[in-house]
Amino acid sequence: MTTRPRKRSRLTKLYMLAPATTLLVAACSPVVREEPGVVYQNADECAQQNPEQSAQCQADFQAAQAVHPQTAPKYVSQAECEADFGAARCEAAPERHSQGSFFMPMMMGYMAGQMLGRPTVMAPNGNGAIPPLQDRQNTSTSASRGVPTQPLYKARDDQTTFRTATNEPVAKQTGPVSVRPDNVRLQGSRVARSGGFGSTAARMSTGG
Repeated sequence: MTTRPRKRSRLTKLYMLAPATTLLVAACSPVVREEPGVVYQNADECAQQNPEQSAQCQADFQAAQAVHPQTAPKYVSQAECEADFGAARCEAAPERHSQGSFFMPMMMGYMAGQMLGRPTVMAPNGNGAIPPLQDRQNTSTSASRGVPTQPLYKARDDQTTFRTATNEPVAKQTGPVSVRPDNVRLQGSRVARSGGFGSTAARMSTGG
């Protein structure tokens, strides 16, 4: 009979500790930060929706085009590239190998970090990011640069999803998006093996 109050007391203490433990775990969990961006098929679509920002639309599109050869996945042959992206959706890359040119997917759209913000483009050596010349004159009013301006692609088996060069799904349609900057960082391209880009089971397999 004397043991029952002690058991009840122990249970009461456990119940009281549970909410505090939950709050402690929640407080220690990292906050997932997302940044705004916008997806367009091309500069014309952007300019039609933002007539007053047509120059910025063109600048963002050109920034994505400049990054495209540096970041797009490369394939040894056109057939391997088209196996991932579809017929007539690949083009010769600037790099060459012993038997000819590498191939890379064509741009199917682009993502700008922010309208009215400064697009981020990869430096020529691929080791950093530099703002376009016209944006260096006004840094005080620039918005967050967490999302770099970059080209987007569509996999052969998933023509409804815009994806980054690293196979990160961004949007099902053009328009505003919110993405995690760590998921859309610009990376130098590597030689890819066909089969996997756009797959929901695994990301693109790459090799050196």
